[in-house]
Amino acid sequence: MSAVLAATLISPPLARLSAPARADSINPRDLAVTDDEAGKQATKAMDQEGSDARSSWVHLQWERNQEGPDALTGPWTVHSSVWVAQDLSSAKAIFKEQAAKNKDFPEAYYGRGGTFPLPLTGVGTESAGLSGCLDCNVKDLIHLHHRAVVRWGVVVEVLYLYGLDTVAPADLLLWYLVQLGNRIPEEALTAPEVVGQAPTTEKPAAPADPRLVTADPKEITLRVEEVGKRAELAAKKNGKDARGNWYEARFERTGNGSRFYEGPVTIYSYVFVAKDVDSAKQVFQEQAKLNDKFPEAKERIGGKFELKGGDGVGDESQGLSACDRACNADGDIYVHKRLVFRQYNAVSVVYLYGLSAPEGNTDDAAINFSQIVNKRLTG
Repeated sequence: MSAVLAATLISPPLARLSAPARADSINPRDLAVTDDEAGKQATKAMDQEGSDARSSWVHLQWERNQEGPDALTGPWTVHSSVWVAQDLSSAKAIFKEQAAKNKDFPEAYYGRGGTFPLPLTGVGTESAGLSGCLDCNVKDLIHLHHRAVVRWGVVVEVLYLYGLDTVAPADLLLWYLVQLGNRIPEEALTAPEVVGQAPTTEKPAAPADPRLVTADPKEITLRVEEVGKRAELAAKKNGKDARGNWYEARFERTGNGSRFYEGPVTIYSYVFVAKDVDSAKQVFQEQAKLNDKFPEAKERIGGKFELKGGDGVGDESQGLSACDRACNADGDIYVHKRLVFRQYNAVSVVYLYGLSAPEGNTDDAAINFSQIVNKRLTG
């Protein structure tokens, strides 16, 4: 952690305001992230609590040394704020105020080069989330911000994580929210709309679906270090529609003729993260129908044949192979491989082109690349 950041967060050291009056005897500290959950390697850099006319609250923050030996043991920043409001009306107002701040990531020290959705379906009575990258266009180290605002009855929580994608994925934030949600007492969900009125019971949202993929498609597609030596990113593109978000990357292996014996020379990876399973099934059917056309191919399409094992990836999958000319022609044969699979609410397309040889483009290559993507989808 930099000296500037340390001074910003720790001055005055572990400042704590006067003890709050507990709203309905619920202590907000009991509902926040704990030292153990933040991790023994993380240092507490903020510890504040207080109360006002609407609520009692606590603000806690932990930091990891980004240059130390524990840098890869967890998020570099974990921030947990909790408000326990006096009534539902106050809690709804606090939630609205905090949700409006998501775009600014007020707990963040580092900036952002772009933001993308952070779905929180089924979390809390109401919720709002947003994620961002320090630089979403880098090839290797991706630094992520995640900020979630969740209301359970009269309790409002803000959780912010920052760090490399390997130590601060969206799934970790969802894990934290599950722990926090399990601590919400029944009386928090049974409270008056306004102080002085009879209690009102709010029905919490259904539990979050643990299989639902929420990550940015860019974090799921194949990466340049995974597609083989001398392969370079040749093109990338992203977009969205009413059903969800997608990202595609195309890699080309450069060099002389020996490149055809180093794996496929073209590797294309596309991932669509849909808002729900039905939308993903629709996208899967659309992509599977394109197998016959090989739309990613730049070389000609000749005879078509089975991609063996292509039906065994994810919840459903379809693959197809094709030669660039007649498959029984003399000399070297170059082939296309296209494998589409769906894993719950996400769809992957892997397209390969290269020499039909054990060291070139094979069915196993298409399956192995697809399994790399599937591993990210299944955690």
